[in-house]
Amino acid sequence: MTRSLIGLLVLSNVLLFVSWRFVIVASDSQFGDLVTTTSSLDEDGNPTDIGDVYPQSIPGIARQGMQVYVSMGCISCHTQLVRLEGFGNDLARKWGKRPSVPRDYIRQSQPLLGRFRMGPDLANAGTRDELTQEALHLHLYSPQADSPDSICQPNPFLYEVREIEGDKTPGAIDLGNGNEILPRPRAMKLVAYLRSLRQDYDLPEMPMQVELPDDAGAPPTTPPPATTVSGKQENNESKK
Repeated sequence: MTRSLIGLLVLSNVLLFVSWRFVIVASDSQFGDLVTTTSSLDEDGNPTDIGDVYPQSIPGIARQGMQVYVSMGCISCHTQLVRLEGFGNDLARKWGKRPSVPRDYIRQSQPLLGRFRMGPDLANAGTRDELTQEALHLHLYSPQADSPDSICQPNPFLYEVREIEGDKTPGAIDLGNGNEILPRPRAMKLVAYLRSLRQDYDLPEMPMQVELPDDAGAPPTTPPPATTVSGKQENNESKK
């Protein structure tokens, strides 16, 4: 009985070590050395030092808004991960122009990938024309006003409601009923964070994809090859 127990303990420790080895060490070897990069490649397919570096850092007020995003539970219903073609319709829904990759998150100490997707993906919220600053404030104040089926909770505590007397208060949003809402600091930080979310840049491992046509059932597009500094194009397929 004692030998069986010892053997079971040894086996469990071995399995635990093997699991740790593959999950932690293997993941670190794959992604631990990722750094910011430019979208241009040299003739050998390596990133150059020409052009802007991506991903870029999050501005100060937007970084504070990240904490508001977490504290208000937005992470429970929204993802920040555009899935690969074949694993969902994220690209067809225009939630991004390319799938997300690990490098997109290296500036984040805790990537906010989300727990469930009860609402739209927000990885590229800052690139969507309809998500203006005013539209985001109105949605946060009363989600059902513009999206009747929305399950997002109203957040009137983020705003000060005032009756419009004369001219609208600078920075306030007109509700159209004679009242206006003035964003409180937390609302301003949260909207700044949402508008900072964007993965609209080329990466060596994942260039931007051609926009899908509006026709339903359109075939998926193929990512264009990355362009090198010399003007040559890198083949997306691995060289044999």
